[in-house]
Amino acid sequence: MKKRMIGAAVIGVSALMTLGTAFTSLADWTMDNGEWVYTLNNGEFFKDGWKEDGGHSYYLGSDGYMVRSRLLEINENYYYVNSSGAMVKNEWRELENTSQQSSSVPNDVNWYYFGSDGRAYRSKNGKAAVEEIGGKKYVFDEYGRMLTGWISESGEALTDESAWQDALYYGDGDNNGGALIVNNWLYTSVQDYDNEDDIEPSYWFYFSAAGKKKTSDQETINGKKYYFNEHGAAQTGWVQEDGDEHWHYYGDEEDCSLRTGWFEAVPDEDMDSEGYSDGTSYWFYAASDGDLAVSQIKTISGDVYAFNEYGELMTGLKKMRVENKEILAYDDIESEDDLPGDDEDDWGVYYMDENNGRVKTGNATIDLDGNTYTYAFKSSGSDKGRGIDGVDGNYIYDNGRRLRAESGTKYEIVVHDGTEYLVNTSGLLAKKKKNVTDSDGVYYCTDSEGRVTYTGYDRYTED
Repeated sequence: MKKRMIGAAVIGVSALMTLGTAFTSLADWTMDNGEWVYTLNNGEFFKDGWKEDGGHSYYLGSDGYMVRSRLLEINENYYYVNSSGAMVKNEWRELENTSQQSSSVPNDVNWYYFGSDGRAYRSKNGKAAVEEIGGKKYVFDEYGRMLTGWISESGEALTDESAWQDALYYGDGDNNGGALIVNNWLYTSVQDYDNEDDIEPSYWFYFSAAGKKKTSDQETINGKKYYFNEHGAAQTGWVQEDGDEHWHYYGDEEDCSLRTGWFEAVPDEDMDSEGYSDGTSYWFYAASDGDLAVSQIKTISGDVYAFNEYGELMTGLKKMRVENKEILAYDDIESEDDLPGDDEDDWGVYYMDENNGRVKTGNATIDLDGNTYTYAFKSSGSDKGRGIDGVDGNYIYDNGRRLRAESGTKYEIVVHDGTEYLVNTSGLLAKKKKNVTDSDGVYYCTDSEGRVTYTGYDRYTED
């Protein structure tokens, strides 16, 4: 039988009789040189084994003397006998880290737990011993020492810079008496030389009900979705998940859950390098799975919005080519030269409010290239929000812009789709007019639609 005594018992001889040891058969137990021994029928001392008495187990050493206050290694198991010599069961004990044991646990003293059979809980066969004690889980190494901090799958304490990457468990020695973190988060600083922004970042980690660190890609925890890398660090910011062309946004260190609905963020460098370089913050909208609304006109809570190819909310005056709500192409309109040309019939003009991004419907006053114009946008239909093109009521529009006579001219001819119309300086169509004059004295006549039927320097008279 393999046996070893670990650590020294420190106890005075004068205290032996006050240890509280109570034997049911004192005829077999006697004192020898101030120590308890068990005498066999042949008069020899019982040695190297356990003796049961009064519901307790006592260990007699190779000299036959009772062992007290010692950690014993017997047949690759660890036991502890208290100051009375009785085997400890179902108890925690804090013991010195002895030279006979590995120094992989850098503590002067360590906690052990001895089960109902007196054996210390310990890892075996290269697998961590996860034991539940008092409703909490703990890991013990192969020597029975409770481990704290980062712990490997095999039940070893990890203390180097890559410990957080290689570990499976975490024993919270600071706040939870060494118990494993289960069904909860850990926020801690680590060494990460792969992090280009900060080699000493702080990361969030989540541990399951079994105390195991989450390392799978996306996990739903308490109704929220999170994304973990191969080392278990919860990702923040923009993530393009494996095999998925879509970008998802996982917030920041305050809340690294998947963002859905509306959120504001700076785009990733690989997503929109210009926006990233400028540090521009945009509004995005994501569905319940985190997928962004991209390259589309989308109705959200009754309002209409437009998103570019990066998912950024678009604002301002744009010309766009739209098909079935999908934005195929777009460009900014900063001057009249940017308006759709005669060869761009499939392009339309849209205005997204600068403050809230809503696609404008109805009338809007817009400043363009130093001038103020009235625009009108469709309020219904499949192309809701597109600038009205042509006659609408008492006005005529060119890609949403109301056509009007220049200030001071009174009237002016405008051409749309090859037809001449007469409008005043507010853009009102001059309908059923006869011999009205502009500021240059030119006479005009129009029909009921405002189309020009006569123009000249002489008054029109019927033959």
